[in-house]
Formats: sequence, C-alpha cells, structure tokens
Amino acid sequence: MEVVEGDEVDPREFTAPGQWFQCRGKKVVPLEKSRREIEAEQFRLRQAGRKLAAFSVEKQEAQIPEGADKIILRPKGGLDRLLKRGPAYLTRMIKASAGVNIQETEEEDIVIPNTKQHSILIATTSGERKMKYVSINLIKLGEEEQVPVFAYVATPDGCGKGVGHGVDRIFTQEEIMQMLRHKANPEVIG
Repeated sequence: MEVVEGDEVDPREFTAPGQWFQCRGKKVVPLEKSRREIEAEQFRLRQAGRKLAAFSVEKQEAQIPEGADKIILRPKGGLDRLLKRGPAYLTRMIKASAGVNIQETEEEDIVIPNTKQHSILIATTSGERKMKYVSINLIKLGEEEQVPVFAYVATPDGCGKGVGHGVDRIFTQEEIMQMLRHKANPEVIG
C-alpha cells in the first residue's frame, strides 16, 4: 500500500447528492423498532403455521373415502421410531401385523401417520378389515423389534361420545337406548 498527498475536501462535498455514497455501513436500528419487527415476524409465522395446519387437515380429509371407518393406533414410545424407515414401510408393517393382504388393500385402506399427535390414522371401508386393524397390539419392525400399540375405532363424523351416569341397574340396554333417543340428543349409535 502506498500513501500519497491528497487535496483538502470540504465537509459540504460529503453531503452533496450524487457525489459520495457509503458502500458498506452499519445501519443503527433503534431497539424498540427491532422488537416490533420481531413481534410482527413472529405473528406472520404463527398465521402461516395455522394456515398450514388447516391445509394439512383438509388434505387428510380429502384422502379419506366417504363413509370410511377410522381406526387410531397409538404406539408406545411415540411415532418417531416407527417412521425411521419411512411411511411406506410403516404401512406394510401395519397391514402385515393385522393379517391383511397388502396388494388387495393398497388402494382401499389409507394409512396416515400424524407426527404432531404421535398417532396413526387408518381409514377403511371394510368392516372385516376394521376388526383386524383394531385387534393389532404389536407392530413388528423386522425380525427382532416389536412396538406395542393401542388401537381403537374413532367415533364417526357427526357423533359424540359420552358416559351415562346415575342410571339404575334395573333398566335394560334397550330401555336406556329408548330413553336417550329424543329430539334434543344427536343420533345414538349404541
């Protein structure tokens, strides 16, 4: 590097438009403004997350055929270790554990893992296969590894579930069902 003699520069020349510019400089941002920007960014991210979650639910519901029964599997220890080999492998292992023909049910039965709730949704239109899926209590992952699961049938759309309290034992099941069926109650399944 070489230093040479230069000319004196008037400070007014620094501010003349189009004459001088700063190529690399740090912009000092007041702390309050950056906090506001951070909060606004967090709000935008939350809104985007809500939209993504709603889209995900709509996408799952679009895959499930009309009138299909839904079975929920809850693996002990979470879903992560079941998904290590991928969702396609998991689907094959679930169908093998249920004793269902994998090729015949490929298009009819849908298996959707839910990583947020650590559960697996299975949708089927066959009553026979529904009972096979509900009877699963272990999923075998290869030769040695087995994962215990809890399986149950989800309530159909438009239904609620509940427990009847304070019912005397003198009533039969038919009488209780008859008492529950009235205009104020939704349809009673059984």
